[in-house]
Amino acid sequence: ADDDDASDDEAENGLDVVAGPQPAIQVPPPAYDASIFVLACRPVGKMSKFAERTLLFQPDVRPFCANGLKCRLLGSAEHTARRSIHMERKALLRMAVIDCAAHTTEVVTESGAEVAQETLPYVRLAFDAARGGIPRSPLGAAGSADASRRPIVVYVHGFRERYARHINTLCHLRHVLVAGSVDVAAAPAIVGFLWPCHKKGLAYGRSREKADLAAPLLASALAQLRRCGGGGPLVVVAHSLGARLALRALLAPGGGGGDGGAAAPPPGPSLASLLLLGAPGSTG
Repeated sequence: ADDDDASDDEAENGLDVVAGPQPAIQVPPPAYDASIFVLACRPVGKMSKFAERTLLFQPDVRPFCANGLKCRLLGSAEHTARRSIHMERKALLRMAVIDCAAHTTEVVTESGAEVAQETLPYVRLAFDAARGGIPRSPLGAAGSADASRRPIVVYVHGFRERYARHINTLCHLRHVLVAGSVDVAAAPAIVGFLWPCHKKGLAYGRSREKADLAAPLLASALAQLRRCGGGGPLVVVAHSLGARLALRALLAPGGGGGDGGAAAPPPGPSLASLLLLGAPGSTG
């Protein structure tokens, strides 16, 4: 067990605190983007533990500012244009706890559906990636006839990535990829791979170990996305320690990074590109 498990939990997510009264500030209801997904092999309220299963779901993408009321850009034109939401962290956490207490998440598996025991704030439906639950097209919820041909961009984060920051990064990626696009309906699906990367700066060694353990889970998920993608290109973008994880997943048998003597890859989109950002000098 990790010696910092208790303090390494992402308590900021609000899943382990006692629910209090509703926050006084009025916030918009949960918002979702049909092109943004999370593929999580860790609980959203933890940063050092693996979840019992790997889930694909659409996250709440409301633009909460990570700095809350202490943000130096509070009231600035930039944040006003983005409609950033600034509120006390504790109030935000209570909202998540209240939502988790009031709703359950239905998890779809290959054999049917069941009610999940996971705590997923603002998530009503998830797909079990380890049990064949990913639908034919991960963009099926968009209701587009061309969804099956859209590119799929899988983003693998690095060390010390909190859930809220991960969602903000996915939204930024979508903004960059859609900006200037003539056909917005053909925007790629952005899938963020959430893995237990730890919170403490001194936990880098343990985070490396978790990256190695998460690699087979990512390899399995990529194989499913290839099988369910319907012909669109598959792109993997990895940052920092996530580059180690991505390379190990792609070099695994069936991971999509080359035959390596492995069986032929499943039908679906092949790996079109691998982008490594701030990658460590060695993956060994």
